[in-house]
Amino acid sequence: MHWPPSLLILLPALAAGQGIEIEPLWEGRFVAGEPTEVEVRLTSPQGGDVRLRLSGAAGSVEHLAIAEAGRPLAVALPAYPGPNGSLRVAARLPDGTELTDEARLLTLPERLSASVGIGGSQSEFPGQGSTMVAPEALPRTAAGYRPLGALSLPPVALAQIDPAQTRALGAYFAGCGRIELLDATPELLARIRAAAGCGGRFVQGTGSPIPGSPYPLPASQGLEPLLAAGEASPIRALALLLLPYPLLLLGLSRVRHLGPWLLLLPPAATLAYAAALPLGTVPAQALTWAEAEAGDPSLRFVTLLRLSGADGGGPLHLPQEAGLPLPRAGVPTRLHLDADGGLSLPLPEGLLERQDHRLAGTRPLPWPLRLELAEGLVRIGNGGSGPSPGAWLLWRGRVYPVPALAPGMRHAVHAGDPTSDLPLQRLPVPDPGTALLLPLPPPAGLDERLRWTGWLLIRLPAPAASGGPV
Repeated sequence: MHWPPSLLILLPALAAGQGIEIEPLWEGRFVAGEPTEVEVRLTSPQGGDVRLRLSGAAGSVEHLAIAEAGRPLAVALPAYPGPNGSLRVAARLPDGTELTDEARLLTLPERLSASVGIGGSQSEFPGQGSTMVAPEALPRTAAGYRPLGALSLPPVALAQIDPAQTRALGAYFAGCGRIELLDATPELLARIRAAAGCGGRFVQGTGSPIPGSPYPLPASQGLEPLLAAGEASPIRALALLLLPYPLLLLGLSRVRHLGPWLLLLPPAATLAYAAALPLGTVPAQALTWAEAEAGDPSLRFVTLLRLSGADGGGPLHLPQEAGLPLPRAGVPTRLHLDADGGLSLPLPEGLLERQDHRLAGTRPLPWPLRLELAEGLVRIGNGGSGPSPGAWLLWRGRVYPVPALAPGMRHAVHAGDPTSDLPLQRLPVPDPGTALLLPLPPPAGLDERLRWTGWLLIRLPAPAASGGPV
């Protein structure tokens, strides 16, 4: 595919014919402060492991791919370009040969509108902030949809994409992505809406207006107090920091009695400090805030992940359902994309060093709970196959306890019922209206060194014409 020079500048690092190139999505355009996706294409004369490293000013991604001798290899990777859009890929082939390529993407001030064209059809989103792609050019990772503000596609395109593209598009649906289905039948439109997030109101038919955006998830600043509440006591941490000093004073007070043994005091104090510090800290903590609307099959979430250098061990493994790390202001993101779709993040090297990461994604809703608002009461029902945990109903500015519900069980809360306190000191979102707050279980496969806390807010479905606050 030919990329217009105004949108993409390819900067070859080596002579032509090396067999490696960066192929960006969306005609090489991305949104500043967001990840995107590129496809790395190469050919190796020998079969075996190919080590890839994709680097940008906002972060780097490493991945181990398997190549077949003489056959083209295409790997879709999340990319973290900086403000200037530059990216560089380096590949080490099985025979030790190193290949490199560079590309420069175009930064957009706002999200892109994209159309999927089949058979020469025209874009439904004209303008500079729009692009048109074939079905085979749709993203294969969740990162590929981060630059999009809206997507227009005909239903026939759904049958022309591969499984990886289907999963990525499904995550876009689940995350309340704005979608126009061209010439879709009412039955198909209803089925896709039922599978989408936010009650399916961001999935519309041809020419129908799409609401602006879903309820925004909290920023990292909103999650910080909830994460800090679970950290080690500052007094204990201070005591650990001061631990060597009483040992030193004790040694000096007995200097006459210790004699040459005094020389062992500094290393002994250091060992005691190193052994005691991990007791007051953990290598990784995570606070996840997730939201869904009653009746949704999935939830969308944001996670504040805090890493420390207390462990001194290897990288922290996160499963695919843990989400995608987003770029951090002024601090490049470093991650290794694992073969199972999960990722690994290196822990800080300094003993007292700390790093915060923000992750976002979607996952299936653990319990298909429903909320029904009636005159003077709220009905809550569990339509799933497993029990739901105890919860808290937020209604009319008050908090009501809700018991655990067995499958098929319903519970009614009346305005005069006893109230309770929230399990949180405060919510990280503005007034949620009528909503249910539940503890959220962690995704399977978390690293055992990660202390994880999650909360799920299930809102009363918004009116069909409303997209929530923009």
